[in-house]
Amino acid sequence: MTVLASETAGATAGREGRATSPDGKIDLALSPPGSKGAGTNPEQLFAAGYSACFGGAIGAAASLAKVALRMADIKYTVRPTLPLFAPKGKLPYIEDDDIKLADSRFIIRHLKTKYHDLDQELSPTELAHSLAMQRLLEEHLFWATMYSRWQYTDANWQVNKKAIFSVLPPIVRDFAAIFYRRRIQRQILGHGTGRHSADEIFELGMQDIDALSAYLGDKSYFMGDKPTGLDASAFGFLINTLGCPIESPLKEHALSKANLRNYVNRIKLQYYADLQPPEKVAEYTLK
Repeated sequence: MTVLASETAGATAGREGRATSPDGKIDLALSPPGSKGAGTNPEQLFAAGYSACFGGAIGAAASLAKVALRMADIKYTVRPTLPLFAPKGKLPYIEDDDIKLADSRFIIRHLKTKYHDLDQELSPTELAHSLAMQRLLEEHLFWATMYSRWQYTDANWQVNKKAIFSVLPPIVRDFAAIFYRRRIQRQILGHGTGRHSADEIFELGMQDIDALSAYLGDKSYFMGDKPTGLDASAFGFLINTLGCPIESPLKEHALSKANLRNYVNRIKLQYYADLQPPEKVAEYTLK
């Protein structure tokens, strides 16, 4: 195995001491969790690392629930946390007044009921088509994407590990990375995807990409000329396939679909212009 990067950091005086790195980039006071001390704690650092994502601000904002919030023009605040503290042990979850909800599907159902229903103009048949495509994304393509990040190649794993866990001290970082990698690999196997060869997994994933491309066609959005709940799902998955530094046959196949590339750029311009460099906004506008 080739070591792509190595970092060093340490702590003195335990939970009421100080964490530092030789290059000076980490210099933090430490306080026990729940105390009134001014410092951070290892749990907060771990939460920050776990919540990190790919591709800068767009990557961090690309989960299904957050895309739906933007499309419905609902104001929200993002806070780092761990599955340990989430309802059902699942991320993402939301807190809305006295309600806590986990799982993007139930979060979106709540947003539809209380705030704005992106699917309100769809017919029963269109709703059925939308649901079927969302299941393709969330219950099938999702696992091919997870395989490419957590299991496919060591190079991909090193990128994934650095993106998610690099803010942690080395000992905690390695333990957390190993623990969550094994946990997710067990989930991939339990789903059934992990029982196939890499070629078979990506063949199935590319069939999903073909279906998405064919269904989108030359439409602005998957269900017509207005965004719906399906677009929240589709964009969240496509930006994390097309726009992340994880290489795989799945990514190459998705990049070969011009309508999917244009679709992602269009959504980024419409709903994430504030996160785009000015030159990119101009580029998307010209297209």
